[in-house]
Amino acid sequence: MDVSVIICTWNRKNILDKTLNHFSENIDTTSVDWELVVVNNNSTDNTGRLVRSFKDSLPIVHVYEPVQGLARAHNTGIDSAQGELIIFTDDDVQPVEGWIEEYWRAYQKRQRGYFFGGPIISQYEGTPPDADLARVAPPSVVGLDLGEEPREIRLPKFIGPNWACPAKYLEQVGDFNENLGLNPEAEGVGVGEETDMMVRLKDVGINGWYVPGAKIKHRVPESKCTLEHAVSRSTAGMEEVYAGDAPMPFTILGIPVGLCKGALLSGIEWVWRKATGRWWKEEYASWVKQKKMIESYYKYKVKK
Repeated sequence: MDVSVIICTWNRKNILDKTLNHFSENIDTTSVDWELVVVNNNSTDNTGRLVRSFKDSLPIVHVYEPVQGLARAHNTGIDSAQGELIIFTDDDVQPVEGWIEEYWRAYQKRQRGYFFGGPIISQYEGTPPDADLARVAPPSVVGLDLGEEPREIRLPKFIGPNWACPAKYLEQVGDFNENLGLNPEAEGVGVGEETDMMVRLKDVGINGWYVPGAKIKHRVPESKCTLEHAVSRSTAGMEEVYAGDAPMPFTILGIPVGLCKGALLSGIEWVWRKATGRWWKEEYASWVKQKKMIESYYKYKVKK
């Protein structure tokens, strides 16, 4: 098997239906031996029946994972995948024609030392984020475009809806961290399992390669084009930053002086910018992040 495409899904049957129909109608390749592994992450909306209905039109594999969590679902998908190259995407995308072939050709040219990623074109269901909000909105909202030329990317810039990795390297660095990532059963907004994986790949000498022809369109609901969503994503994990091995900040009489100063300056900056009609949303997000770090310090300092 050349390529395994992995899609993880939870209770989004109607959205998944559109994606699978798009695959069925537009992803038609005879030059690559591939499979589509759909990981049903404990759905209760007949997702399994929907997936099985495509067995005659797609090389589809339905895998059920009863334990909630996107990282866990990714690991289950990898365990089931037979492909030499594994492509990760979401249940709300529309890849362009030739998407699989673009990744496979890139891998054939660079079989040692690389994982891969491609552009993401956002398709907004409502009003797109304004320019001020776009400065702080995550790539899952504003998309990803690194130009028209293939090139090496040393930082983990690629994101979940559109990246690929040789199976041998995933086996080398180990599973996705199941303490990270989206999980409807966990409190707060979970992120980071893919970035963590890419950083681990980089640490063993596997760098990212940008494949401009491997484009996808990604559905963005109006609910994600808000400052609240952008801030929640940019500050995810801040509440727990001092729960692990992160060094405690400099303090005077138990007060984290640097953090407090940073929060004060960020707060003054965003209030002033908003009052004077300038862009302010990135500064607001910085203030919230500093504030959450202070909260994390006071929450975990006794445990240290």
